[in-house]
Amino acid sequence: MSIDKITKQHVLDAVDKIEREGIALEPSTGFDVLINGRSYPPKEIMRYANLHANGTKEWPFSGGEQTNKFLRQLDFEIVPKGEEVEMLASKENFVQILKRMGKVNSTKFLSGAANLMHRLNVQAEDARITYGTRKDNKRLTITIGQRYCYGYVSNEANEWQFIHDTERVSTDDIEVTKYEGEPVAYYYRCSDVGAIANNFDGLVNAANKELQRSAVAGFRKFNNPIFEKVVLDDVYRQQIFDEAFGNIISLTGNVWKLGCNWGTGAPSFYEFIKSHSIVIGVESKLYSVGDLVIITKGQTVLSIGKVLQPPSSFNNFPEFESDFDNYEIEHGVNIARVEWYELSKEEVFTYPLQLGICKVHGSYKDTALKIWRDRFVNYWIFQTDPTEFDYKKAVNGNLLDSWKVAVGDKVKTNDKVVLWQTGARQGCYALARIISNPEPATSTENQLSKFESKFPLKVGIELTHNLIDNPLLWQNIKTAPGLQDLKLVNDANNFSITHNMIRC
Repeated sequence: MSIDKITKQHVLDAVDKIEREGIALEPSTGFDVLINGRSYPPKEIMRYANLHANGTKEWPFSGGEQTNKFLRQLDFEIVPKGEEVEMLASKENFVQILKRMGKVNSTKFLSGAANLMHRLNVQAEDARITYGTRKDNKRLTITIGQRYCYGYVSNEANEWQFIHDTERVSTDDIEVTKYEGEPVAYYYRCSDVGAIANNFDGLVNAANKELQRSAVAGFRKFNNPIFEKVVLDDVYRQQIFDEAFGNIISLTGNVWKLGCNWGTGAPSFYEFIKSHSIVIGVESKLYSVGDLVIITKGQTVLSIGKVLQPPSSFNNFPEFESDFDNYEIEHGVNIARVEWYELSKEEVFTYPLQLGICKVHGSYKDTALKIWRDRFVNYWIFQTDPTEFDYKKAVNGNLLDSWKVAVGDKVKTNDKVVLWQTGARQGCYALARIISNPEPATSTENQLSKFESKFPLKVGIELTHNLIDNPLLWQNIKTAPGLQDLKLVNDANNFSITHNMIRC
């Protein structure tokens, strides 16, 4: 028997066998392995993986680090017993985490995280870093490569945690453990957030070593992009804090247009204001907090900004003086911070008036407001096989109020859904919207299905259009403009589509 023959696929095949045959596993005591969004006892998984690889369920190691290490090498995550899977990445979920942490702790933790990433010169979508979230135990962690480097774990006595390059004697307030392997590093667990600032240089040094030696984070597939953006984007972090702790800025309903070429032959300042999340205005046409500003290059609307602060004189922004000179912008203007949203290709539209700054009315105003309100809405196809699910009975009887989803599906409240039936008459049989975020499902959720769904979560749905008697059959709509790029995935329960596709 050679355990070196065991591959990641053998582990996945083992899980498939366990799930299909309903095999009872002996529970683990200290750790679980996360596979396809579910927790399993590591030793039991390796026994069945060994069965696929070598024909025997014998496993030479006890549970614990020897077994866990083997699974980590195959790119599986090991977590303490009872710990939940990663929280689904949505702004609403992240706001809930911050609320549970509290404003003071959230501010201290995220300010430190932002400072650390600044010192490391980290940019967005760095594959070496995982920004991880857990739900019930209120944990936020930043992992570089395979090692935790920065974290807040509120259910531990020493909740402020970080990597460091220097060993020290543990005390009641600071517990120090040594990482296994190279490079040499230590993990500090501290009861006082002040320990982070007092040991920050050693934290940066150790984190930088991890960054330099890592090509990709072992847990990057669990990365929470909302957490990542909160750490790296100051304006977005303030928006999330405002939503979590008050100061939510409502729309006024006013929409302005800002062109980015002022004067014949003058260079466009679009990229400049985009990089700083600002808009430029004048005293005679003053923006108000909560106004929307559509931002154009020529007649093309590329972005929309929501004004977050009252406009302030250019004189209060000396750091922009040389940029204004380069872009030939007069110094007598004012500047306002905005929440910036860049339009997708499907959302870009034309605004024909050439005036630099003007009020927007009519259908152009309505378009801007709709794009803004729907900017975080995702679009999905939820599909099922007619031999496994009675779609007509479910829809006509108004019995369809939930749908099973996988852990990796980033489905959230207010997303829009095409309910799709496969088979000979495949097509769209209803439209719906999501009315609740994912939550654990039970085995009795849907009695209309002839087979138990393999997915562990469910979302609430509400039908908006019943097309059962007049479905949009694929054979009739597949050549419609905008649908040529729709690739139907017959073996997937749910998959995302673009706004343009659902509009078609």
